[in-house]
Amino acid sequence: MEKGFTLIELLVVVLIIGILAAVAVPQYTKAVDKARFTQVLTMMDSLKKGIDTFYLANGAVNILEKDLLDAMDIEVTGINCTTNTCTSDLGGGWSVGWSIRGQQNLYLVYAIIYKPSDSSNTMFMLQELLMNGKWSRYCVPQSSAAGKTMCDQLTQNGWTTN
Repeated sequence: MEKGFTLIELLVVVLIIGILAAVAVPQYTKAVDKARFTQVLTMMDSLKKGIDTFYLANGAVNILEKDLLDAMDIEVTGINCTTNTCTSDLGGGWSVGWSIRGQQNLYLVYAIIYKPSDSSNTMFMLQELLMNGKWSRYCVPQSSAAGKTMCDQLTQNGWTTN
């Protein structure tokens, strides 16, 4: 009797590995997208808390990104600002473009999740508006299916989808 594997046995093993990979890779991709999404929501919550505190202390003022972040006196890890632009790196080639503004009695936190290497690959936009002391939340899905899925999940948690 010869030792070793037959061609059929090897093909069965390769087939099983292929089936497992076909199931695991999409699930992994979904998990990574959800982790990026959660990271953005956490940053948005930190920004909102800072804006709430700033609004209570100062009322309505006209102020832009970097100045507002400096004035809020909070540290939001992962957000890098120049004069008028704030960004965050989410890994895997994905980034967030932030807009954080205050005008009169309106404050806005705006996040666009995108892949810089492919400008058509925007996942979704999140908008949170503080107007007259009340937050309104909007999720706008873009071209990717992942963005639509994430916005659908947010709708179940009180967000409005445009």
